[in-house]
Amino acid sequence: MTNRQIPPRQGQFTRISPFHVVVAVCLVALLSYLAAKLGGALVLRPEMIWPVWPGCAFLVAVLLLTPRKLWPVLLIAGLSGFALYDVQERLPVRATIWLLVADSVEILVASLGVSYVFGGVPRLNSLKSLAKYSLLAVILAPISVASAAAVALEGDSWWVGFFTEALALLTLTPAILGWADIVLTRGKIPKARYLEAASMCVGLAVVAYFTFVASGSGSRPALIYSLVPFLLWAALRFGITGTATSMVLVAFMAILGVVHRRGPFTGRAPVTDILSLQLFLLVAGASFMVLYTVVEEHKAAARALGGSEERLRLAAQVGRMFAYSWNVTTDVIERSGESLQILGVKKEDAATGAATLAMVLPGDKPKLEAALAKVTVENPTVQIAYRIVRPDGTVIWVERISRAYFDERGNLERMIGMVVDVTERKRAEEGSTSLVSRTASFKT
Repeated sequence: MTNRQIPPRQGQFTRISPFHVVVAVCLVALLSYLAAKLGGALVLRPEMIWPVWPGCAFLVAVLLLTPRKLWPVLLIAGLSGFALYDVQERLPVRATIWLLVADSVEILVASLGVSYVFGGVPRLNSLKSLAKYSLLAVILAPISVASAAAVALEGDSWWVGFFTEALALLTLTPAILGWADIVLTRGKIPKARYLEAASMCVGLAVVAYFTFVASGSGSRPALIYSLVPFLLWAALRFGITGTATSMVLVAFMAILGVVHRRGPFTGRAPVTDILSLQLFLLVAGASFMVLYTVVEEHKAAARALGGSEERLRLAAQVGRMFAYSWNVTTDVIERSGESLQILGVKKEDAATGAATLAMVLPGDKPKLEAALAKVTVENPTVQIAYRIVRPDGTVIWVERISRAYFDERGNLERMIGMVVDVTERKRAEEGSTSLVSRTASFKT
């Protein structure tokens, strides 16, 4: 169980032979029927209220994983599975037609929207991408089914129908996409990772069972908080795939408890119980998904910063330069590690402004002090070249490029900048000057 950085593309399975197409159509029809049966098994009876409908969420995942040219046949196959279930449930023909049309609209809105925005399989590894997916798949797409169900099924609540679809699209679709990616990349994940994921799922299932299903759990609603450590584990260790899978498991247990009139979401009117349960699952799922994306964004920023620092370090080594920061108030100087190579002293040695000034060649000190004295709020930058005497007696040229920072009263607070070893350049300039002088003397 993991959440890899899968590149966006139009479907994972891009090369399918005619035989495979036939197999895929039959498999999708069968799995769609089983998904509908699973949804039917979780119906609150005799009120006939569906807390979650996994069928459309399953078909959305299937379409996102396959080439768009196969979508028509796969969509028809999936709807056929739904229709078979509706016939077995003896739903009125009018209601069945209404629901199938609404399912088609929902699946196409979610699949086309997500596919267009993400270029194929979505990568829900940032707040922006999660927000886009949620807007298209979790908010816009379920509206059609909720409206159709309110018309087709007598007494059905629009909000219950909406949350029924939204819950499945928020949790089941990302879980299927994540597991499909794991199957396609099998062998690249350490076995210890699978063992950890299995341990997490088993622990979560046990806790969820005693929270929602076990007899008498309705009198202990505080057990809901025992789910939090496992959901945190899933979000921080297994990403969107782990979080979505965990929420699917929690949703199954919670709905099973409501169906058997057990758990903390019972005791009121059936519609109220289902709405409370749906809102809990949606808020919990969305919250832990957002937690993962925030953590992932911080990790990405840290990786980018680490890469930038590494490139800066390499550039400093090649260009013989180091960065420094001088706290004028305390007279403390902090330098990057490259200062040892240039100054001949460790970065913690000569770590004050006074000690650094003592290394400047006496003849160049007045020039440096005058340049620093000219620094003001209006003119905060300094660029000056001067000579330094290293501890071994070697004299080198350095060029200092600095920027000063002042407090609100205009007092100098801090200076940061770069110091570059320009000894070779100065020697080349001096050699060029000498050559010009000799040439002029020869002509004279």
